[in-house]
Amino acid sequence: MRFSIILLGAISLSALPAQQSTSVVQGVVYDSVARAPLAGAIVQVVLIDSAVSAPQRAFTALSDSTGHYRIEGLPSGRFAIGFQHRAVDALGIEVPLRAFASSGDSVTMNLAIPEGTAVRKLVCGAEQRLEGEGMLAGYVLDGRGENALKGAAVKARWVELALEKKNYHSVTRAVTAIVDDDGRYHACGITSDDAVRLEVTMAGYRPLTNTVTVERDGTMRQDFRLVAENISTGSNTISGRVLHSDGSIVASGRVAISALSVDVPIDGGTFSIVGLPSGTWLVETTSLGLEPVGTLVDVRDGVIATPRIAMNNRAQMLDAVSVLGRPGGSDKILKAIEARRRYANGTLFMPGNDWLAIARDPADLVRDAAGFRYINEEKVLASGCGFKDLPTERQATIAMTQKPRDRVLAIYLDGLRVVGGLPELRTVVTMRDVLAVEAYQDVATAPIEWRTYDACAVLAIWTKR
Repeated sequence: MRFSIILLGAISLSALPAQQSTSVVQGVVYDSVARAPLAGAIVQVVLIDSAVSAPQRAFTALSDSTGHYRIEGLPSGRFAIGFQHRAVDALGIEVPLRAFASSGDSVTMNLAIPEGTAVRKLVCGAEQRLEGEGMLAGYVLDGRGENALKGAAVKARWVELALEKKNYHSVTRAVTAIVDDDGRYHACGITSDDAVRLEVTMAGYRPLTNTVTVERDGTMRQDFRLVAENISTGSNTISGRVLHSDGSIVASGRVAISALSVDVPIDGGTFSIVGLPSGTWLVETTSLGLEPVGTLVDVRDGVIATPRIAMNNRAQMLDAVSVLGRPGGSDKILKAIEARRRYANGTLFMPGNDWLAIARDPADLVRDAAGFRYINEEKVLASGCGFKDLPTERQATIAMTQKPRDRVLAIYLDGLRVVGGLPELRTVVTMRDVLAVEAYQDVATAPIEWRTYDACAVLAIWTKR
């Protein structure tokens, strides 16, 4: 960002006479998008009153961890003040400069990134497909944060209710943003009131997936540092704490990084994962009876990452709704899927979904499921299984003696395990009978009832009633 001194000079007040006294300007730099003080902002003050003679005309300070800055030794006169920060660059905006006059006193000038609604309008424009559209923005860089990953894709996907021919049905929406030369992306038009599924991909790098909530008509900033596929070890450490929502410790459970097949225990509310490459990792936390949590953690060379992970004491329940008429079996199934959506993290194919309408068989659906890869009608790969060839379901009978990497894609039909996997599934169900499908790329993100010892991912098919 360049300071527009000429513009401010054009609107400056009449020149003030030079004086020997010096002034102080101080205040707080605030990030209205993140709703937090902005640390590390470069605050610059420039003397713009040409009638003042001074040996120094530009002054700089860095905001501290609480967003505070202080600049001393200003001569009397009129000044322009502004700030620079990576967060401003990521949003793709310029923060307006401000002017102030000082004559030997202390001046307070609080500075801020505009609030999310204003930022969204500046970047995305005033036109909206639907009321309340939000924006997601940030950087996508390599693992060390040194190089922009130009051409990387950030895909946001969510489910909307659409009204067509006087009937409501669910529609999967998606917005894809491509990273520019500077490593920035801007995803406009996100309209979900609920969790939005994110998938960040770049050829030659490990994909990242997670869920976020973008405020209506607002802006969320999220940076990603992708790790090359051929890098699996490093010298970095995550040493974190896991707490209940009331602040008490979560005594036991598991913390995993599925992309590296790493799984460690929670011991007395703490965990430690060592030997990690620098980059952004999805850390998945589970504990019996608690809502699973996925957390993006930045791991940097020479710095121990210390995340605090909060877990809800119980799975969230859906708000009560009124139903007119007697609900059928299909209605009950769909309500149960919506309930699981609150505490599990997968791709849902609900009635009205385009892929559900055109798929030839259940395996065909994973072409649009996060973390899955379609090979053929009897073979798919899942990230929770290492994106490798998956053993057949019949091999799971000896899984008690196998290593975690030998776990299988667990397939359920109407809640019952399909022993023969995809080949058997194709013989017992046709797509015209399918009501909905749940696809969980990793067993750690699946509903608790399907987290069996022999599973690495889950595909659940529900038929019409």
